[in-house]
Amino acid sequence: MILSLWVHGAGGHSYIIGSNTTRVVQEAPCPVISVQTHATKVGFTKIAVPIDDSVESRQKVNFALEIARKYNSNVVVIGLMKNGNEDYERKFKIKIEQVEKFLLDHGIHTEVIYKQGEDLSKGTLHSAEEIDADLVMIMTEQEPSITGLLMGSYATKVINGSKIPVMTIRPAEIDPERLTVTF
Repeated sequence: MILSLWVHGAGGHSYIIGSNTTRVVQEAPCPVISVQTHATKVGFTKIAVPIDDSVESRQKVNFALEIARKYNSNVVVIGLMKNGNEDYERKFKIKIEQVEKFLLDHGIHTEVIYKQGEDLSKGTLHSAEEIDADLVMIMTEQEPSITGLLMGSYATKVINGSKIPVMTIRPAEIDPERLTVTF
């Protein structure tokens, strides 16, 4: 069972994530859905799942599977590629194909699109708008700071810039020595 908190910014029209929302997203032990006040739709028919080349990025796929089952949603996997050589692109596309196969094997209607560029947050937001998604699922990409955990700039930019709900998921703490792939 997925537990989520719904957070509504007090300002509504602000393009800067509020301190309450930031605190909840950073500290919540469960996924958090941030919704701007102008959002009116309930439920999710098309879920955007951006995948980059970080180790944590694919951790959100199981959450996408569960939400897609619950709402009978379509999932659009967005392969966010940084500019790279042919070998990088080939290896990255294999990861995306694994995600697509996993979702399809579990009966979820899945599409794949690719975005290439250095600004992954812009690629995520543009793609979500382009496909008319009604939920974006991202990792919080928490980075250590002097005062504890600090949400990464990618997550902050996506939450600030998104006109649709954004589900943020804290990465699981994984011992890289014991990492196994579930796809």
